[in-house]
Amino acid sequence: HNGRVEYDRGFTRFLGRYWKNNSGPGKDPFKYYNNFPRDADYLLLEFDFYEIDSWDTSHRDYACVVVDGKLIDLGRFDTHQNENGRTGSRHGMTFRIQSRNTPRNIGFNSIWKDQIHHVFVTIPRSYYQHDGRLKLMFQVRLNEPDLNNESGGWDNIKFTAKYNC
Repeated sequence: HNGRVEYDRGFTRFLGRYWKNNSGPGKDPFKYYNNFPRDADYLLLEFDFYEIDSWDTSHRDYACVVVDGKLIDLGRFDTHQNENGRTGSRHGMTFRIQSRNTPRNIGFNSIWKDQIHHVFVTIPRSYYQHDGRLKLMFQVRLNEPDLNNESGGWDNIKFTAKYNC
């Protein structure tokens, strides 16, 4: 829901671009995922987060992933900083960011640097054990109203059920 697809030669076709004017309550993209094995020990959610153009930590530009209404703040992002290695936890879930590259121009506005971050989120059984279902939502909170100044997107979204042997 609320999905939009964008393309630029440096990126692929992806979910986005989201910016100040098309993100927020009732506008953020989400999807229900079903049929997770209820006996799995945990789920591993992986996705690429696209930090596009002039993100600025001083303006509190940040991205979040929301699982069943539980928000995980991935932190502030900045066009001049490499967020590789960032980790955190919230609501029993943990995350780790592995940047695919240092900040560089990948696409869209050539004035600003972009970055692709591969994000890993570990989701405990308590989130899906009752009905095998999850609601996944992505959010960006940006201060600039210009799409060509700063935006975000997501790609390669994958869930893997994991079992401890």
